[in-house]
Amino acid sequence: DVKQTACAIAGSMTSLVGDPAHLAPYLPELLPLLKTTVVDPIPDVRAVAARALGATVKGVGEDAVGGLLDWLKASTASNGSAVERSGGAQGLCEVAAAIGDDCVDETIEQMLARAKDPSPAARQGLFWFLAFLPPVLGDDFGPLLRRVFSVIVQGLADDMEVVRDIALRAGKVIVRMHGLSSTDVILPTLESGLMHTSWRVRQCAIKLVMDLVHRAAGDE
Repeated sequence: DVKQTACAIAGSMTSLVGDPAHLAPYLPELLPLLKTTVVDPIPDVRAVAARALGATVKGVGEDAVGGLLDWLKASTASNGSAVERSGGAQGLCEVAAAIGDDCVDETIEQMLARAKDPSPAARQGLFWFLAFLPPVLGDDFGPLLRRVFSVIVQGLADDMEVVRDIALRAGKVIVRMHGLSSTDVILPTLESGLMHTSWRVRQCAIKLVMDLVHRAAGDE
């Protein structure tokens, strides 16, 4: 795909250019391209564009792409399509990770505050963010589990199906990646979910417990 290839090239430019400052003159053309493609309808294109945004910020620095972080945060709460919110969340994870731990912590706090946002779009954006963050951070996500997993379980009781679906997706990602290494955090939260007053939470908690059992059994 032409767009996917273009994003991949853009993302690799920072590693090919010896001095990141040499890339600065191209940012006015590069950033609009990546912003457009990070909300592309095709998931693979969005993924490549998100990684390219992270690589670009890591190469040239946050100051050189002023406003990008705020734009991505706004995209995750957009009243437009779920694609836009998903792409914005994926890009936000990559860019926050590229900037550093302090930015990741601050972004997580800001996003978690949306759990009680009256806008379904904002709440869905939160769970898209939590679904994409574990693969981006890898093992570094483990210490964050206590802060986010209970919020995900609460999201399973959301009034809106489109929000519940993404909360469940985020839960599945976490169970798949950290179910075995962080059972002490995940299992008690799921056990409480099994006794939740909401049948939706109980139903989804059962699904996640089964996922955890399959992981423990060595099933993929």
